[in-house]
Amino acid sequence: MASPACRQPPRQQQYRGVGVETEPSWAAVIVVTVCFMFGHVNFELSPFRLTYFNWLQQVTVVIFGIFYAFLFVRTRSLVGPILAHNLLNGVVVTISLLVILTSG
Repeated sequence: MASPACRQPPRQQQYRGVGVETEPSWAAVIVVTVCFMFGHVNFELSPFRLTYFNWLQQVTVVIFGIFYAFLFVRTRSLVGPILAHNLLNGVVVTISLLVILTSG
């Protein structure tokens, strides 16, 4: 039996001498979602200006970004969020094509 000084707290494990939480916090989910949002905004750096921004798209990105983050937390794998993102893209493209073809 290990002495109390050698045991790790129940929610942390040692990684190269640094305590790392095994469960991501809400802050991590929010940071990842904000980064995901920035990936869906077009901009130029010099001079800095937005070239495309859509509020409806950003609301959708927030909802699905949180879903993808929790999917990653639940599975501990990027495969689930990547497949879910590809599935959503396929649905959006299919609906867009159907709208274009039926409204023509």
